[in-house]
Amino acid sequence: MNKAAAKEKLAQAHYAERFAAEKTLQQRRYCDAFALWKTCRRKQCRRGGTRRGAIHACLAAALDRAPARRSVRRGELSPPQ
Repeated sequence: MNKAAAKEKLAQAHYAERFAAEKTLQQRRYCDAFALWKTCRRKQCRRGGTRRGAIHACLAAALDRAPARRSVRRGELSPPQ
């Protein structure tokens, strides 16, 4: 592998690490902003006042409980697609 290809591969790996770290932080922000820890089944989360477990599972469970999205056009509700 030449130097240019090695540098490109390193840049991609660095980007993937940064992306994963930012994704985790953003998920934690959403969990805290919507206070999802209040409805968590884990006692640690409720007692600590923040999400303590798997953040992606927390958001997935919250999305399952969220009402279906509806769009409003000209005063009428249309069913979710």
